[in-house]
Amino acid sequence: NNDINIINSQMDSIKNLDDFFKDDVLLIPSYRGFLKGSENLELYISNDCKNCYNVNTQPIYKNKTGREFYDYCGMIYNDKFYFIADYRSSDAVWGGDRFAIISTSDFITFDEHVFNVGNDNVDQTWAPEFFVHNNEVYIFYCMHVKGETFQRPAISTGTKDKFSIYYSKATDNTLKNWTSPQKLSFDNDESKIDPCVIYKDNLFHMFVCRDTDIVIDHYTSSTITGVWQRAEIIDMPCKTEAPSVVKFKNKYYMFLDSFRSTGENDEGLYHVLESTDLYNWSNIKVFKNL
Repeated sequence: NNDINIINSQMDSIKNLDDFFKDDVLLIPSYRGFLKGSENLELYISNDCKNCYNVNTQPIYKNKTGREFYDYCGMIYNDKFYFIADYRSSDAVWGGDRFAIISTSDFITFDEHVFNVGNDNVDQTWAPEFFVHNNEVYIFYCMHVKGETFQRPAISTGTKDKFSIYYSKATDNTLKNWTSPQKLSFDNDESKIDPCVIYKDNLFHMFVCRDTDIVIDHYTSSTITGVWQRAEIIDMPCKTEAPSVVKFKNKYYMFLDSFRSTGENDEGLYHVLESTDLYNWSNIKVFKNL
């Protein structure tokens, strides 16, 4: 479509991808949500982590079948762009144990690889996120094992499926083959979703949404497998989920989306905080135009 042609012309006018990012532009992949056509990959750019601008008015990439859809999205660049997302059937919105990896080097030709993460005891996997360390590529995600539940009185009555954090490691450079899920060890047994990992000062930092009361927790560990120790609770005036932390222009930025159905009338908003050390964070602000 015309929008892809615009991106193609941008790519044709530069010699390499370093030129494309020479002005320190943050590239942000996004899906709109399963009620708004989340099978469509969209791209945004930002040069200040306060505002962002849509690269396209039409989807960059559409799911091949039109029946399945994507949710959540992570991205890395390693000889080409790789996007990872939940891959779900339209008749099983919150179920499924599949991820999709979409790769492209030119935004013209795309390769889509769908793979199963769990086994017969797993009925839900959520929120895959890439992490690269010492030239090894990992995905961190949350997984629900059948029969594991917990109480969440802060949000609703009754029981809810309990999630734990797992990781898999790529076994080759294609990013199509991964190790079996490995459960991480934490200093508590609370339900956790939406992990994001970043490495700083010889320490691994993980930010997750504590599923019991929808609070963002910061954990640290000297190893990927743990034990992960809770370092702090990120204090916020509203309930948020899906933390994603990036380093940009010598600062760290945490992006989050508003937790649905909490009566705060902010569903659909995206938020951002900033920090210089991963411990002290600014007041939360709305990330505009996303």
